[in-house]
Amino acid sequence: ELEEVDELGLERILKKLLLEFDEEPEKQYHKFDNVEPPPGYKFSPSDFDLIISYLVKKCLNIPLPWNSMVDVELSNHSPEWLAEQFPQYGNNEWYFFTSRERKYPNGSRPKRTTNNGYWKATGVDKEIRENGILKGLKKTLVFYKGDPQHGDKTKWIMHEYRLVDAPIPTTRSANDMK
Repeated sequence: ELEEVDELGLERILKKLLLEFDEEPEKQYHKFDNVEPPPGYKFSPSDFDLIISYLVKKCLNIPLPWNSMVDVELSNHSPEWLAEQFPQYGNNEWYFFTSRERKYPNGSRPKRTTNNGYWKATGVDKEIRENGILKGLKKTLVFYKGDPQHGDKTKWIMHEYRLVDAPIPTTRSANDMK
């Protein structure tokens, strides 16, 4: 069922879709912070799950399902540091929420530098759709150590998920592209 959507009705429709998606929307979800997962638990969401069950809910301030995602400012840390800080959250895979900062105050390009390198986009964005409707985008990034002119490619890869249209303004500062 397709509906015409204007900007003001987008948040209402997204919340309605999320309530239909969750069988028990009032269910209290658990935080994963400082808690070991139960035996046999493996956090392995699909691209669609990451967009609908986590990213949209995060933007709308709806409680999230129990997961192993934490809020981290990725631009402040190298991938090695993140792996050392959060060993309990992954075995070669980690999931983080982070805001995207603007590279330039009036620009639309995101800042992807860290304290000892930078993330470089590779390939084309992958579209994440449900029933033909574009829900979000997935971008692949590779980490390079050093400065952008003479960086050395590493084996660290990141997949960045973002909504096509954020449901509500969620910026925390003028430079934030959350």
